[in-house]
Amino acid sequence: MSTRSRFGLGVGAVLAVVLSAGPSWGDALPELQPAAELLARDDYAGAAVAAADQLQSPNPEVALEARMIAAKGLYRMGLFHAALLQYQVVLAAGPRARHFAKALEWLVFISRKTRGQSLLAAELARQPLADFPERYRSELYVLLARHHAALAQSLELAGRPDARAELDEVRKLTRQVPASDPFGARAKLLEATVDLHDDRLADAVAGFKQVLRLTSGADADAEVRAVRELALMQLARTAYAQKQDRYAAAYYAKVPRGSAQWADALFESSWAHYRLGDDERALGNLVTLASPYFAGKYQPESFIIRAIVLYENCGFPEAKAVLDAFEGEYRPVREVLKELLAAGVDPEALYDRLESGAGPMRRILRLALSQPEVASASTSISELEAELDRLSRSPDALRYSALAQELEAALKARRTELKARAGAVARARLELEAVELDHLLADALRIRFEVLEREKTPLEAQLAGKTAAADQLVQYEFSREVDEDEAYWPLGGEYWRDELGTYLYTLPKGCAAHRTSAAAPGSSK
Repeated sequence: MSTRSRFGLGVGAVLAVVLSAGPSWGDALPELQPAAELLARDDYAGAAVAAADQLQSPNPEVALEARMIAAKGLYRMGLFHAALLQYQVVLAAGPRARHFAKALEWLVFISRKTRGQSLLAAELARQPLADFPERYRSELYVLLARHHAALAQSLELAGRPDARAELDEVRKLTRQVPASDPFGARAKLLEATVDLHDDRLADAVAGFKQVLRLTSGADADAEVRAVRELALMQLARTAYAQKQDRYAAAYYAKVPRGSAQWADALFESSWAHYRLGDDERALGNLVTLASPYFAGKYQPESFIIRAIVLYENCGFPEAKAVLDAFEGEYRPVREVLKELLAAGVDPEALYDRLESGAGPMRRILRLALSQPEVASASTSISELEAELDRLSRSPDALRYSALAQELEAALKARRTELKARAGAVARARLELEAVELDHLLADALRIRFEVLEREKTPLEAQLAGKTAAADQLVQYEFSREVDEDEAYWPLGGEYWRDELGTYLYTLPKGCAAHRTSAAAPGSSK
């Protein structure tokens, strides 16, 4: 299993907090009273258009307040990125400007409404956190720490030395969030991940275990549960890297079935079970991953470990069938990768090709989206496109206004910027994966060669009239005994969702006499 640094930072996750109505508005300036009245009557489109008439006012206070009213109207219409454009103009005027503090507060509310955090986090990073109300600071520390962590991973992927500064910023931000804070577990996960990256294993393990303690409540919300799952995965990976395979398998087993991390936990735990000699559990996990429920998931290495386990148990025909399936699925992916990377297409065009592709291209898109910065940018792009569509269907007063034309141009420019950024990071990720996929294809050829050698030797001896020592097959111990609350049921080629993850691949005989085939806990298949 690859031991390269895995961040697992959940970049782009929605901060699950209760939304309030937002900052109070207060009294409008006389020039903007009509717009404020429209806003009070819930005519958000009308208020935005009326306020837009004053955006070029020679009075700076009037112009800034017009931005605020227009932004609030757009926000209420669900045009969050469009509202952000208006608040950014207010913030650019500086801390002494009218409504600066209110604009900062509205950024917090936008962060709770948008899943793609790329643009918003970049704006927040430009603002002094001391200017934010204290009640929002822990939330913002975590949001910004995630932003810097994603940047660090992308910079490191590109081989840039400034990744170190981004990681230092993550550590500085997360240390300002108390463990008792509602965002304490999120902050500790990020800090522990940086410790792991820096090979401070004792600190990292202690941090991940603290995350488990902080997220142990049964009533935890979705993001808290996701944070807990990431901590379990990091503890399992750390144990595996230290060759503590039983601990690794135990942590992987705690990842809930059906969660976002579950498929990765099944795959990675297969390596731990293999090293423990529990081949039936390792192969059983891989049977789950080969089911239709995980069709299209990018996991080429799962074929390699499956072939290795079968080879070591003298399941030569089965091993060759697995290698055939691997090459059938992933050699086309490698060819598409080669074409993409050799074409020299610009980053925006690369992103568009990934988004619009089918077949192998869809696998490659999933691979690219495993990079946090690409995933966050992709989500932001989808949100921008949804807002452009919503703007085109807005009331006529807004749709045919100069404000709408300005917003449309700005949103499209941001979409272009994000596509270029995501395409550049995706290219770096795909270049790395192309090398790794080449290694896996080479591994597959080596395994196939070893299989053929083991099959060929006794045949050649027989043709030459000689006696050659063939692999000595032994009968494995096998028991159908399961726990009292479980049942044994042979797999007949039909997968059921509630059975996934419980399979044991029965090996009745083989040549790995030194390995164990004792059934692991769980339903046998």
